[in-house]
Amino acid sequence: MELPTAESLPSERDALIRLVRGVVLAQGNAFIKELLRSRGVKIGTTKADFQENMVQAIERGELQRQHVDYWLNEVEGWGNQHVYLLKLSKSICNDPAWRDPRRIEKKVLGAGFTKQWNAHASLEYPPVHTLTGIYFEDGVLRFVWHKGLEFWLRDKTKDYREEIDADTYEFRASRLRGERAVTRFEIRPFDGLAAIFVQIAVDDEEHKTVVQDVKSTVDRVWPFDELEPFAVASVIKRLDTRSLAQGEISAHSTRLNSAGAYVEFGATSAQSGYQDFTPVREVRRAVRPASFTGTTGTFRVPTIDTDGKTRQVRIQLYGEQRRIKLASQMTATEVWSVLHLIRENV
Repeated sequence: MELPTAESLPSERDALIRLVRGVVLAQGNAFIKELLRSRGVKIGTTKADFQENMVQAIERGELQRQHVDYWLNEVEGWGNQHVYLLKLSKSICNDPAWRDPRRIEKKVLGAGFTKQWNAHASLEYPPVHTLTGIYFEDGVLRFVWHKGLEFWLRDKTKDYREEIDADTYEFRASRLRGERAVTRFEIRPFDGLAAIFVQIAVDDEEHKTVVQDVKSTVDRVWPFDELEPFAVASVIKRLDTRSLAQGEISAHSTRLNSAGAYVEFGATSAQSGYQDFTPVREVRRAVRPASFTGTTGTFRVPTIDTDGKTRQVRIQLYGEQRRIKLASQMTATEVWSVLHLIRENV
């Protein structure tokens, strides 16, 4: 079945243009350039150029719904988020249903998610946290939620003065900007992993509500209690130890607890790792990690994109909460490369 094009459906074209002016432009410049480059669209040098060129490409039919759908799945809401990594039991990984998409579809539809199953990527900005799609592709079962966010962005270039009834009025302009918060749940039986991805700040009460909503929603399709929270505390100790070799992993700060006391190592510069300083590194070498529990850790680790290119990104680990904070914007491929690194260092 051929997907509808922006050219053939004016209402969808308008929605796509609105999405470009909000969600797309909220992404990093490097990611936007990749979208334009992949479609042979003129790029430009500023976000204003990106917007103008993308809108023109949509109106000409060169940039269509399916192109943006594919791109959004890879970049929207990935990185700059909290992750709860989960381990799958052998029974889940070995379930024959994963080898038959029709059985997965039956489970999802049987749970009452007919509208969400294989839905087009949402172009909406729902006012509340809303499940917008469920997909099974390449062995991955994915749930996606959206919530619209709107705010006023000051635009001094549109300010003006006007004489009205012999008085001078000054009008100060702000532009309404729309963005979206994205929440995802993915289960990957071939990896033995699942994860909840949340963009909402952890100190926001809604964060807990959203996580619980994810669990209760997924539970309608697959028993959530069969998923085991990952031992993040162990990962903190392992990455911290690896950082002492001063290789590709750098520990900016680490806190280790033991029987009512703790030791903490950290660098004063955000760009440095504490292990870069010989006296501190030698003190850390005297610590026996087996006697401690990893409490918190901030690291710079390598990530790999679809082209095999690597770059360093910042992550924060919280042992007691079993939570991972990805503090850099990434693509989906990069995020999962980091999660694989974490799995390998449990």
